[in-house]
Amino acid sequence: MISKVKVGRSFSGIMNYLLQDKINQSQTRGTIFQFNNCFGSKNELVQQFVETSKLSKRIEKPVWHCSFSFSPNDTVTENIMREISLHFSDDFKFNDHQWISVLHEDTPSHAHFHMVINRVNPLTGKSVSDSHNFKRMMNFCRKMEKKYNLEEVQNPEHVLKNPKSLTSSKDNRKVVLKQTIKEVLIDCKSFTQFVERINNKGFQTEIARGIAFTDKKKVRFKGSQVGFSLDEIKRHIERNTLKQNNQSLRI
Repeated sequence: MISKVKVGRSFSGIMNYLLQDKINQSQTRGTIFQFNNCFGSKNELVQQFVETSKLSKRIEKPVWHCSFSFSPNDTVTENIMREISLHFSDDFKFNDHQWISVLHEDTPSHAHFHMVINRVNPLTGKSVSDSHNFKRMMNFCRKMEKKYNLEEVQNPEHVLKNPKSLTSSKDNRKVVLKQTIKEVLIDCKSFTQFVERINNKGFQTEIARGIAFTDKKKVRFKGSQVGFSLDEIKRHIERNTLKQNNQSLRI
């Protein structure tokens, strides 16, 4: 999960950017799925946000705009995005402020949504500080990744300093899981035996239409993500059984 945050001056500008199609402005680009202390059309929202921002004569940039992007490996529902919005509002002390969450579906490869927040509190006229935004957002993302079992990313600051280092911190865990499955399958004679062995290695199994594995740190992978779907595992076991039977016949 990757986040970006900016502060700005124009509520109408950010609303147009998020809600109107770039080419055909008569078409909708994003969908608002959450309102907090505000409601209405784009123009009505802009008016509400601007009027509230006037309560503070000191703040020059009342717009707080942040985005949250998810890995293509993540399964993220609108409900999860709504919960993340609420967690963000709570963690950053925006519960009394005006804000909206907007779903963008113009990047089919990965889900992402935006939040537009009025930094000025409508009750007190005071503004929320934007200091240390980068670190605060980074810590928030790490917390949400753990809570919702999302794809973990490296420290964004580390990635910026080392452009070639773009691999997920989950990659090593995938390698470990794949190697563990290979070792367990070498002479496995039944699926029950496979489950017992993989559990003893520290992985919990989840079987439905496919198979998934969860490690000790509660990080979950589908078997297909590491090259071992449920069908592939069963084929390995069948080959092991056939090989053993053939050896018995030779004896």
